[in-house]
Amino acid sequence: MAESERAPDAGAGSPVRAELEVPPGAAAGALLYVPVYSHVLHQSGEAAMYVTATVNVRNTDLASAIVVTRADYHDSKGALVERRVESPVRIGPLASTQFVVAQADKRGGAGASFLVEWHAETAASDPVVEAVMIGTSGQQGVSFVTQARVLRRIGEGSPTEAE
Repeated sequence: MAESERAPDAGAGSPVRAELEVPPGAAAGALLYVPVYSHVLHQSGEAAMYVTATVNVRNTDLASAIVVTRADYHDSKGALVERRVESPVRIGPLASTQFVVAQADKRGGAGASFLVEWHAETAASDPVVEAVMIGTSGQQGVSFVTQARVLRRIGEGSPTEAE
């Protein structure tokens, strides 16, 4: 995405929209927190290795589609950097989608995150949502994975807050 096409920065201290916006007819869904990193520090914290981060949303349900309605990228201070979903993204059974933060994109910082929201019209198994970070510098390389954490959940018998 070109720099001019990116959503404007909400600025430090702007409120984070953390409520779960439940569409009519949704029977399942959740708001997830996904930690991502634009860089990792090395050499006693004096140098940074920049990485590419890929947030993967994998529908684990065998029969039902899920819909991703939100994938908001936030920086280390919690400010909104960019909204990655402009219209709902349907993910079929056992299918997946991803959101990439390029290695050259340094806006997020070491404490960046995504808020990912998903819904289903029928009861559905939870998707697997992970971030994969990978980067190289010279002959050195680093790769690691983080997992999403549930902030809010909808659906019969589901907790409404993180456990």
